[in-house]
Amino acid sequence: MSSRRTRSVSLPAWLNWQVYAVAAALVVVLVIGVVALPRLINPVNSGAEAAVRTYMQLLEQGKYEAATAAVPVKIPGDTGVNLLKSQAAEGAEGKLKLISVSTGMVSGDTTAITIRYIVGDGAPQQAVVSVKPSKVERPFIGKWAITTSLARSVDISIPSAVSRVTVGTIAVPLPLAGADKNGYRHVKALAYPGSYSLISGTVNPKYLTAGLAVSPTGQRELVVTESQREATLSVNPTSELSQWALSWAQEQVRACAEGSGGDACPAQVRNVAASQLTLQSLPSRLLEIDGDKFSAVGVIRVSALGSQDSGVQVSVRIDATYTFDAAGNPQAQLVPQ
Repeated sequence: MSSRRTRSVSLPAWLNWQVYAVAAALVVVLVIGVVALPRLINPVNSGAEAAVRTYMQLLEQGKYEAATAAVPVKIPGDTGVNLLKSQAAEGAEGKLKLISVSTGMVSGDTTAITIRYIVGDGAPQQAVVSVKPSKVERPFIGKWAITTSLARSVDISIPSAVSRVTVGTIAVPLPLAGADKNGYRHVKALAYPGSYSLISGTVNPKYLTAGLAVSPTGQRELVVTESQREATLSVNPTSELSQWALSWAQEQVRACAEGSGGDACPAQVRNVAASQLTLQSLPSRLLEIDGDKFSAVGVIRVSALGSQDSGVQVSVRIDATYTFDAAGNPQAQLVPQ
């Protein structure tokens, strides 16, 4: 019985290369198919995300009227100033930047889209908007309806000595009344997430300057995010105001030494004859001065009539608040001892 040998057939080298190329191409096609399959199965997600990206791009570019046209905003009745205008973005240094857009829960025809963004050098922020197909063509986003606007209400606290505030090139109307116990007036602004240049002026720039109260991060612009929806302005005394306040306090100490200071003087000198009072030293500096008050200390010597002792030294502390008259001149009022 004869035996047969099995011979192996070897393919030419060029044919081997083609087989490998075809196999590699099939792998690439399969990978692309796996990645694209969710989009093909649910094209709504990709369309909703694209609409949200377009919306965020309008906000990044400061095209606020366009963003409002795409996603209408209901303006609350207590809004004092509407900053949903491109003029509000003028002059700002910090910028809004989109980090990511991702699809979340789907309920019926409504898709929840999670947005992550950052403003300037701040911490990443997260917001969720609802998107659904629309039968009506919407400006910039087509047949999609983003039913959740990113417009936010912002509380701006303004000291009474501040007479002018602008955001970008928009003037902020200042309430004539309604200050709280600390002398701050409050204005509700409606704004999109972002950074805004805020400029303020006082009743008399010679004596007071104004600006945003500097936060621990050194922030000097009005920033609106999911976690930051308020801003406080502060006023800072100039050297001219400090000198005026010191001179005023010196006059009060001098009056106490002359027996005519009244309630501004401490009890130890208030009912003492002027002949027993000697001015020891006038205040040489202010103990403190801020946006509405100041204080200083002088020294008066009180001696006893007919006594050989040199008397006692009494510290005279002057505490006062100050405001400005209609002409912008400072006026002080003593805080009784």
